[in-house]
Formats: sequence, C-alpha cells, structure tokens
Amino acid sequence: MAANVAQVNLRDVVLPLCGISNAGPMATRQTTLFIALHQIHTIDEFDLLEPHQAKDLVKTFNSRNPNISMGILVMNNLTGLIWYVKDKVRRNVPIDPLAVNINDLKHGHLAYEAYTSNRDKGDNIKSLEKWSDRVDFDEWDRKVTETLSLIYGRYYCPIAYVIRPDKPAGWDPLVDATTDYERLMYQLELAGPAFEQDNELVFSLIQLAVVQTAAETWIFDAVAGRDGRQAMRALRAHYEGEAELDVRADHARRELRDLAYSDERTMTFETMITRLNKAYNVLKKQGQEYTDRSKVEALALRIKNPTGNVAISVAVEQMRTLFKDNYVGAVQHISPRMAQLSSANAPTGRRRVSENNATQQQRTEWNGVDLRNPFRNFTDLEKERLGTRGLQVVEDLKALSRERNGGRGRGRGGGRGGRNGGRGRGGRFQWNRRNNQGNSNNTNNGGGTDRNRTVNESNTGGRAGQEPGPSSSSSVSSVTQSQASTSSERGAQNGSRFGGTRA
Repeated sequence: MAANVAQVNLRDVVLPLCGISNAGPMATRQTTLFIALHQIHTIDEFDLLEPHQAKDLVKTFNSRNPNISMGILVMNNLTGLIWYVKDKVRRNVPIDPLAVNINDLKHGHLAYEAYTSNRDKGDNIKSLEKWSDRVDFDEWDRKVTETLSLIYGRYYCPIAYVIRPDKPAGWDPLVDATTDYERLMYQLELAGPAFEQDNELVFSLIQLAVVQTAAETWIFDAVAGRDGRQAMRALRAHYEGEAELDVRADHARRELRDLAYSDERTMTFETMITRLNKAYNVLKKQGQEYTDRSKVEALALRIKNPTGNVAISVAVEQMRTLFKDNYVGAVQHISPRMAQLSSANAPTGRRRVSENNATQQQRTEWNGVDLRNPFRNFTDLEKERLGTRGLQVVEDLKALSRERNGGRGRGRGGGRGGRNGGRGRGGRFQWNRRNNQGNSNNTNNGGGTDRNRTVNESNTGGRAGQEPGPSSSSSVSSVTQSQASTSSERGAQNGSRFGGTRA
C-alpha cells in the first residue's frame, strides 16, 4: 500500500512538476508510459541515476513515443530532480514528494551545472602545498582546506568535509551553520563507501605534502588505514596543542607590542596590516579578543610620522573619527592613502647603492626574511614576503657587497681578487703584457728575432723581460744567473701569472 502511494505521488505530483503530462486516459498518459518504460516507481529511486542521464531518459522516451515526445525543459527539470534527490540523500534528509516545488528543480539543475564546472577545474589539482617548518601551521592548514575545497569526491561535493574540524557538543548544522556550504560539510556522513574513498584520497594528498619533513612522524598511526581524517587530526593536535598555541600567542603579543609603520621602504603598509591581523587571529583562538575600537586606536598609534607630514596626520585623524568602531572600514580607508602618500614622498631619480643611508646598508632582515647573506637562494615564500621593495633591497645589498670587496668582474686588477689581481683573467693579461714588453726589448737590443728568443727562453727556463746574450749558451748562462739572484722577481712574475702578488 505504501509503495502504491509513493508511485501515485510520483505519477500525479512529481513527474507533472517536471513537465511530463498526466492528462488523458491512464494507459496513454506520458507519466504512465514514463514509469513503465524506465521502471522508476518512487522518487527515492532517482538517487540511483546520475544527473547527466536525464538526457537519456528523454531521448529513450521520445524514440518509443514520437507522437508525444518531451522537450528540453523536461530534460532540465529531470536533471534538477535527480540532483535534488541525491542532495537529500547525502545530507540524510527525508524526501517528501509533496514538498518538492519547481524552484527546487531549477536550483538543482543550476547546482549540477556549477558542480560539473568546478569538478573539471579540481581534476587538475594533484597535490597540496608542501609542509615547511618556516610556514605557520594555521596558514598551511588553511591552504590545505582551500585546496581540498576545489577537489570533488564521491558525495558530489568538495572533499574538504573529510578534515572538517570538530564542533562543540550540541552544535546543529541545520540551525547553527552560517552558510549552506558549511551546513553541507557537517551533514555528510563520515562513514560508508563514499567517505572511505574520499578519506583515502585525502590521506594520499596529505602524505605527499609532509613526506620527508618533521610533520611526517605525526601521521604514522594513520598510515596503515590510509586515514586522511586521522592524519589531519594528528597534525592539528600537535601543532595546535596547548604548548604550541602558547608559543604563538607570545609571538603575537610581541607583534602587537613592537609592530609599527614608518614608510614603504622599511615595510609596506599592507605587510604591516597582514601581520597585525594574523596576531589578532592567533590571540582570538586563545580567547583574547580585541574590540574594533581598540584595534582602530592601536592602528592609529602604529602609524609613525617621523617627518611630520601634515597629510599623514590628517588621514590618521580622519580614520580615527570616521571609523572608530569599524576596524575593517578603518583599514580599507587608510591603506590606499598611505600608499599614495608614501609614493609622493619617495625620492625620484636613479640612486646608486653607495648613496644608501646607514640603516639600509646595515639591514639584516626584511619582513622576517634574513638578509645577512643576500647571495643565497631565497625560497618562494621568502620572495613573496620580500615583495618588490624587499627584492630590490637584496639587489642593493649584493651591489654594495661587490663595491666593498672590489667587484667580481674581469677587470684590469685580476678578476675575482680585485685591484691586486687574483685568479681572474686580468692577472693573465698583465703577465702577457710584461711578456710582450720583454720581447720588445729583446728585439731592440738585437741578437735575432723575437720568435727565436722566445723559443730559446722557453727551452732554457728563461723569463720575459731578460736580455739574452748573443748565443744560446750565453742565454742559458744568463738565465741561470738570473734565477740564482732574482728569485723575488720570479716570485713576482708567478704571482702576476696566477693571481697577483701580495703587498
């Protein structure tokens, strides 16, 4: 009897809502023929279909009944109906055929179209961001969640639900969720075949992200079952534990105590706001939350004005007055003004590194990035923190270091060693010049051609610049005497050849 009621509701309520005619003799009605052809007797059975199969339902019906064929609107409504039923099933919400309306079908069709578009984009994502000790866990956790929100699984939704944080006891998604997305994330069951497949996929991504890092040791217990949810809970338990949160809270308090803005060259205003908000969020998780009024007042005090710029003073006072109880509005109001004022006060023209002020030359960090060795390879995260201005400071520090060390080019002074030579090509050039000069002197003094004397000297261990005698024997004698009496000169020549002598 119950089955008959469900079939009647499908025939007389649901299918007519999709645009399938229920008029005329019972045997020839579109609804009756549709049920008989596809053997679908209740609305719950639409969960066994896929939304894209609505096209096949209509196409098959039209081929069997060309005189009473269905149109594209019926196909769209059937697509929406299949999605509507699947959405209720995955949320564990009972399906009432009498409660379905045309808006549910339209919304279901649009939701399926959005799902197919987003699913195709997520198919290209093969990995999560690599874990690094240099990145705050909160930031990494957020990026992992955002990435998993783009990958769709067996529930026709983002697999981020697998690592959803636990809610307090008594929290009800139907009542307490702020968005339908959050409601769906907490209505999905963490059990069953669909969850098991999504859970294993999440584990594979997390394992790849933490492999060969310190975080890998904390997911060891989840490896056997390939449990992605357990792996993320273990990471959160360690990196968001009480001791770790206390360390981060102390760091956040130091940020709020010391953070200040003076100009864009030292630290951009956007960077200062980012670090400020991060500190507020860390303390909020610890139960220490600041009011908007206190945040606005603190922001005003952090904006230093060492040059006494009137425009900066006016902008800060306007922010205090207009947005004293609206921290977000205050930030949106002051940020573009500070950028404009800093640009207006920036020096024009090309400056040399040697014209940097003492503070710039002695800088050892920029936005938390160590600059003591500007020639090292910076990571992508460090480059992001440096920004355009920070990267320019790195180049300035490199150039300044070269100026102090005499340069590293192929100059006249002997290449890498600077003015006094070294192992560069400059040293060889000076030795060749002396050699050529010695050959020239030999030519002027007679006794044969340059080439003959050069060969003769090579065979006898002679040096350029020494005058050989009129014969080979006298040349040998001369060279021997020279070697015995002028060892310091030879040392100077060798020094010139291989990098220069030291004073």
